[in-house]
Amino acid sequence: MKSKLRPTLKRFFMTFSNPTTTLQKTELHRNLQKALKINKANNKFLSFFLGENWRYVSFEKTFSQITSNEKLKAMHDQANLNLASWQAKQSLPPYKVEVTPQDWGIAALKATQKYGKPYAVLNMANSQYPGGGFLEGGSAQEENMWMRTTCANSLSAKDVYFNEKENCFCYSQEARELLTGQKEMSEEECALLGKKRGMAIQKAHKVFLNPERQLCFRGPEVLLETDSLNEMNVKKGFIADSTLSFSFLPEEQIFPFYELRSAAPQLAGYDIDWRNQQFLQEYEKEIRRRISAQLDTLILNEMQFVILGAWGCGCFANNPHIVAKIYHEEIEKRAKHFQHIVFPIMPNNMGRECNFSVFKKQLDGLKLDLRKNCLLSQNAVGNQIEPFDKLSAHTSPEAQKTLNDAPCPSDSEMKEKHRFCNIL
Repeated sequence: MKSKLRPTLKRFFMTFSNPTTTLQKTELHRNLQKALKINKANNKFLSFFLGENWRYVSFEKTFSQITSNEKLKAMHDQANLNLASWQAKQSLPPYKVEVTPQDWGIAALKATQKYGKPYAVLNMANSQYPGGGFLEGGSAQEENMWMRTTCANSLSAKDVYFNEKENCFCYSQEARELLTGQKEMSEEECALLGKKRGMAIQKAHKVFLNPERQLCFRGPEVLLETDSLNEMNVKKGFIADSTLSFSFLPEEQIFPFYELRSAAPQLAGYDIDWRNQQFLQEYEKEIRRRISAQLDTLILNEMQFVILGAWGCGCFANNPHIVAKIYHEEIEKRAKHFQHIVFPIMPNNMGRECNFSVFKKQLDGLKLDLRKNCLLSQNAVGNQIEPFDKLSAHTSPEAQKTLNDAPCPSDSEMKEKHRFCNIL
């Protein structure tokens, strides 16, 4: 029996359209194959020295799984059986935030098995290129997620296009605004969000949330300690094992999840003065808007079980102390709307050991208090929700006029903010 709430929920998913025709799917597959072949050839020389060519071969295996209707259906059927089995013996929700030194996929699998709910999982996205550098052998969190799941099928969305000249997939401007939390909720969305949160909300932002359940069917990247040096003559510390990494999960461990896609500011390569108070004020405002957009999107769509992470604090070089602090503050404001939030953060050679300790100190054990009589529907949690084929809203003319009419800063202010504006 279908939930009566589904038609309402369906309107409020912030998503891109999905492939609707065989032609769209065929074009996606053709472009993916072309891009993989060219990038693999272009990076052949570099891969010889860095030993990363295996990532292309590995993604081709993922590609084969997700583009076969027969294989995809079999995985969905298996994931549904697994979820039903886990739901039959599910534990009560912990009503708290947990910070754990785990891979995102392992944490999501264990939580889904224990609590019998499909989690919304944060994809720490690149704001310009879907999947980040997955076509170039990248190994950050987004590329890791796309290597192991069905997320790459979203490349056929209307807000994604294939750049023939650059041989890569790109987002439209509208999609970029959504991913960076710049897109405002509609009046209807604000009203519903306000009703759920028990307050008047005149303005709120949103990010990408795919209403179609994704599947995770491959295991984590396996890192081994090494004394070898990288191309900069610096000790790597860890190196991925090409044989053990991304092994296919046993059938009984394939699990469903919802993808929450949000991009952090890209600060890597910039000389940031973290003592500059004006910069810090603008930076915290930017981070708060994007994190609030994540949480409000989850609340609007009744996602009470969530996997987040050290968002933007790895390759994007954001400040973990500030990001963790703002997550704490914004989650605390919305604590009654969530039953379980996990921050899986892997300690490794990318500085994430510091990230783990910072996030654990700020967030681990933070209480979540979902009121039994709140407006969130129990029927929506754990059920398949059908997708729709449009972005649910766009920035209103009034909001755009407000942005256009905003006063310009003085020359001195421009000099002070120039670097920050360029970064964001």
